[in-house]
Amino acid sequence: MVARIELNKSVTVDEAFLKQWFKAQILQKDYSFELKKTDLSKLGVTVYKVILFNAAPNILQRNYSFILFTSENELFLLPIEINQLIDINGSLMVGGYYNYREFDYYQIFDLKSEGLKRILDTRETGDSDVKVGYHRDDDCVEYSPERLNFEYDAKKRKIIFTGDMLFFCKGTEDRNPTRKQPVKADKLRIEFSYLNQKW
Repeated sequence: MVARIELNKSVTVDEAFLKQWFKAQILQKDYSFELKKTDLSKLGVTVYKVILFNAAPNILQRNYSFILFTSENELFLLPIEINQLIDINGSLMVGGYYNYREFDYYQIFDLKSEGLKRILDTRETGDSDVKVGYHRDDDCVEYSPERLNFEYDAKKRKIIFTGDMLFFCKGTEDRNPTRKQPVKADKLRIEFSYLNQKW
């Protein structure tokens, strides 16, 4: 869910303000976190990635990013870890990882839309979801790496995830905890293309 943060005209949005707001509105306790700033001022945007440390409870969403539109002094909080700015013929978008339990999904938001519309969510891709990360090492299936490799091909307007799916069980058996080598491995390649103004 995207949160638009109301700002008084007199408010200066800096790291101190964001930390105070995040602690009061999201954490509501004194959990440890830090902000990582990415200045995209030539595009009129500043991104602050929120990094929560392990002491935070599991009930909290793990990934957050603030987006500040500097000229309008508009501030939004997105439930993703932003990793890619996408500019296609003047259409500005941000993409990032949405984490739920042991899974990572990928989401893209349109920066030019009212309220930052989500235009891709790999939790909702037809009949099934598409996981781009799987953070477990005790199940029958593992990803290698746990968060798949990410590539953005600006020329082809594609987002590509690659890695391996490792299988540790035979048939319907449970995983033997002593088994360290997979029974088999399949190559993974997941592509999302931008066609006709949508992913």
